[in-house]
Amino acid sequence: MSEVVQPAIRKPRFQGHEPFNSVLRDDWIKAIKLSPDHFDASLYRPVGPESTQTEDGYEKENVLELDTNQDNLTYGDSELVAVLDCPDEQESFFMMNDGDANLGESIEPLMLRIGAHNIPVGSVLEWDEETASGIRTVWWYVHKQIGYGTANVGVIYICIPMRDFNQPPELGEGESPDLEPESEPVEDSLPEPQENLPESGIIEL
Repeated sequence: MSEVVQPAIRKPRFQGHEPFNSVLRDDWIKAIKLSPDHFDASLYRPVGPESTQTEDGYEKENVLELDTNQDNLTYGDSELVAVLDCPDEQESFFMMNDGDANLGESIEPLMLRIGAHNIPVGSVLEWDEETASGIRTVWWYVHKQIGYGTANVGVIYICIPMRDFNQPPELGEGESPDLEPESEPVEDSLPEPQENLPESGIIEL
């Protein structure tokens, strides 16, 4: 009788790494929250149809999705998260003039670390900034993700500015802002003083 050849058992890549990677991911989030330079932001995650989970063990092929940034998205409730700037990861981190004050940001996209897991592309961040003229609110769009390592232990998010909803809409050529019409002067409705009235105020017929 011929012996049955047993198939060789292959050792998977990253076998046994997940528990350690999970600890590193949690430490990444904890470091953002404990940093004295962090600031708070409201995170809005896009709400979309849930994808069906396949049981064949293979990665899902997304060849039909050309650009996720072109989708019409709806958003859920806000979530308060800690955010940290990443100036060390940018090639240039210059100052820009904002009237009487300087801001530590440039016209390039921001690279941020966000204290939350599983933030998809298309999410929106809203936070307040202190300037010389007061507090302003800004909105930034999560445009891209950059993960550290093959296991994505830490993620840096590339964000681009969105529309400033606090500013009035831009006017087209030839348009003028709607001004309230000037009110017409109201004539004095009080009766004119009558002459030759007696001191008692009683008019005799």
